[in-house]
Amino acid sequence: MSTAWLIALGGTTALDTLCSSSFTGSKNPHELGILLQRAFVVLGVFYIPIAILWYFSEEVFLRLGQDPSLSAESATFLRYLIPGGLGYIYFEAGKKFLQAQGIMRAGTYVLLITSPLNALLNWLFVYNFGMGLIGAPIATGITYWVGFLGIMGYARFSRGWRAWGGWDRACLRNMGVFARLAGLGFVMVGTEWVFVTLPPERSALMIIVGVRNCSPGSREVRYCVPRLSISNYDNGPSSQYNSLRHWRRCVCPRGKSSRSTRCERCCESS
Repeated sequence: MSTAWLIALGGTTALDTLCSSSFTGSKNPHELGILLQRAFVVLGVFYIPIAILWYFSEEVFLRLGQDPSLSAESATFLRYLIPGGLGYIYFEAGKKFLQAQGIMRAGTYVLLITSPLNALLNWLFVYNFGMGLIGAPIATGITYWVGFLGIMGYARFSRGWRAWGGWDRACLRNMGVFARLAGLGFVMVGTEWVFVTLPPERSALMIIVGVRNCSPGSREVRYCVPRLSISNYDNGPSSQYNSLRHWRRCVCPRGKSSRSTRCERCCESS
């Protein structure tokens, strides 16, 4: 599911950049609506390969070594969620459209309605109607589209509608620029999720290099590299991860360098 949410949360960051500058700097208020329409088109196209991936996800899960029964059920869930996923993407785009105009609470108001609605629909479809597994994605997809209709309905009866201006063919222009900005949003959100969800030992493989002034004429470079080992998760809560080793190397103008707890010590000794 996170593949589609990358489009919703990462792709719509292009609207953060473009809508804010358009709303504050353009003399034509309808340009904001054109940007929203362009988002609908571009993000809808981006959703096509995600929908294909979801439809054939069972084979992907099996190749990743997942349990066959779990892979089949997960793929079934994703197939029935395909129509609803686009609704969530459009909901996020509509929310950014209003936020660029200073209307910040619309998304909260809509979620106050859709959250309990989602719980009710899931109960009805899964248990009351006896649909089982496939009832959950259908109910969730309906909730996503209700959220999109709700956010656009809020815009229709608020001052945010003045920027809409109706559908315009201008939304089909400059789609490449919007797509590039949306792609950067995918990378930003995607890398964040990767390192949040990876175990600490793997995510710590990143080498964080920070450079700051040490003293006049010298610099301190701090390397944070983990001591890698395999933790024994069977030992219970008492098992601990190995701590990181923090290395500091002070590069002095006289050509001397030393590892020490304080960079100034190296510089003073030189």
